Amino acid sequence: MGAPLPPAKIGKYTGPDPSPDTPAPVDFMRRDGTTRPVTSADLTAVGQFAPTGLTGATAASRYVGATASGAPASGTFAVGDHVIDQTGYLWVCTVAGTPGTWVRVPPATMAPVAAKPSDPVTATISTSLSLQGYGSSVTFTPLSSGVCEIEVVTFAQTATAAAQVVVQGRYGTASTAPGGVQAVTVSSGTGAAALFTGTAPMPSGAQVYVTGTTQPGNFTAGTPYFVVTPSGNTWYLAATLNGTAIAFSTAGTAVQTGVVASTWGTRFGSPSAQGVKGGSAGSPACWSNFDIVTLPVGTASAIDLGISTGSTADAASISGTIVKVRELA
Repeated sequence: MGAPLPPAKIGKYTGPDPSPDTPAPVDFMRRDGTTRPVTSADLTAVGQFAPTGLTGATAASRYVGATASGAPASGTFAVGDHVIDQTGYLWVCTVAGTPGTWVRVPPATMAPVAAKPSDPVTATISTSLSLQGYGSSVTFTPLSSGVCEIEVVTFAQTATAAAQVVVQGRYGTASTAPGGVQAVTVSSGTGAAALFTGTAPMPSGAQVYVTGTTQPGNFTAGTPYFVVTPSGNTWYLAATLNGTAIAFSTAGTAVQTGVVASTWGTRFGSPSAQGVKGGSAGSPACWSNFDIVTLPVGTASAIDLGISTGSTADAASISGTIVKVRELA
């Protein structure tokens, strides 16, 4: 077999076969399938060489050069002329003129492409979770709908017979900037715990900071505490969610409380009736719980886990927790 033929040029030649002896820069395919250059001498009339397109695409079109950026700003052009600029765009002349009217391909504004859901995230937490509190976090960033499934699988060997440990979570982000600041007084309340009396009610479970010209005893500035046993404008504070009220020591001066400003969502996971449950002391157990939550798209959200029900001994018996987060669409 001979060498493959070079690609044919788009064009139509209607004159005689060109001379076989004179070289030229344009290839011509003869009727017998051989090729050779074509010279101007081979063309007896300009009309014998007419650029055309394939059937259905025969309108005039010319590649007329390139620009550094954008459409040509000078020169005279015809409809169908096109240029490529050095920033990567193609420009087509749609109205002839000097320099004519040009349209960019692709256009400056295109329909957005639907975002692909984020890849699922699976994390293993080997340490024991905090009893009645949070702190073991997994980070997830949705890219599409923000509708996510969170599954928590917990393994344990319960310390006491028929023990039950319930793992719950929350999601979002927290800020240390307090809001809802109010002046309070601190005194000794029930069980010698520190009783806070303010000017407005405080919901159970709310996280607050305590500040003062003189800090009240047993409370550290910059540390968040949890509201427990609220009644009217009075409440106690605990170090953990639903924990034991902190004991009263000294009242402090010019004391204020401020609610931890946050975007934490509601807790997920069943607060009761499900959980790691052992039939006898030391028996292995496994618990799985999941929930559907909506997280902000394009923002990294923290998935915090904690134990909401169970004894300290049973909480310590948890040997591992697997967290799976996936975006549904």
